Amino acid sequence: MLSRVVERMLVGPAGFLTAGVPLLIAGVHRLLFARLANMLSDGDGLRSGLDWRGATSLKPCFKHLNVLMKGSGLAHLRPGFVDIACCDRTMLRKWTSDKVFRAVDLLEGAHRRVQDGRMTKAAYHDLEMATGLNRNPEGILASRALRHTLTSTASRTIGFTRSCSTVFSMSKLNR
Repeated sequence: MLSRVVERMLVGPAGFLTAGVPLLIAGVHRLLFARLANMLSDGDGLRSGLDWRGATSLKPCFKHLNVLMKGSGLAHLRPGFVDIACCDRTMLRKWTSDKVFRAVDLLEGAHRRVQDGRMTKAAYHDLEMATGLNRNPEGILASRALRHTLTSTASRTIGFTRSCSTVFSMSKLNR
């Protein structure tokens, strides 16, 4: 639902990025184009809006690709991975929008394999756990119409509950 609202507001036929809004300012006609610059949320809003499994999932940080749940026992098994309690910022690798989209596409492809009988539901569930995302073909991250406007997952802050709140920076298409 959220993706449809954002699509209509931004990239639909009468969207802010495509058609703009005609205004009359001090007797002069102006066409205003707008873009979504920030999407702010707490951990629950992020979880819900972006189909993230949340701060209690195996991948508890939406900002970093290599951060795993504390106590999972998995961080030490693969070089470069850390648990959520890691204090060394040099060890943290950002989860870029391209990598997020790859994970979303991977889940969609895996879901088709489950439907075709080429993958077990258990293996699919493990993949969802590993990516930290839930499959939602109607979600913002799955929207092909919105993907070209989502440029970065760069601006995020860690909340007091150790979950990440994210700011998506949206690119300017037309002025």
